[in-house]
Parts: sequence; C-alpha cells; structure tokens
Amino acid sequence: MSEGRGSCGGGQCRAPPQPSRLQRLDLWGWILFLLCALLFTAAGLRDGDALITIGSLLFLVACVLFIVPHLRR
Repeated sequence: MSEGRGSCGGGQCRAPPQPSRLQRLDLWGWILFLLCALLFTAAGLRDGDALITIGSLLFLVACVLFIVPHLRR
C-alpha cells in the first residue's frame, strides 16, 4: 500500500499519519516566504527595476522548490 493512505492490516484500519505541528509551521513559513517573493516581484515590476525583478523571481522559484517536498507528504 502506498504511503500517505490509511492501512487496514490485521483487521484494524488506521487513518493516514497527520503532519506534526512543526511540519505545519514549517509549511506556513514557506508559504509566507512565497507571498513575500510575489510582493517583491510585483514591486520590482512596478518600479521597472530589472535587478529586483530577476532576484525576486529567483527567490520565488527557490521557495517553490522548498515547498514541493512538503506537498508530497
């Protein structure tokens, strides 16, 4: 049986494991970083600053890459 789904071995069914409080806080931290990256990108575009826009987009991509493992759990 694949991980993340409940199991029903030995006549007892168990719910899939829930993420710990620390894992949820970690995910929320990355979501807030993602929001900041979007706002910095918008500010760079509004001001026409290519360096800020490029840096913000790189930060946005990095945040997404860090979030992916959390969503696969």
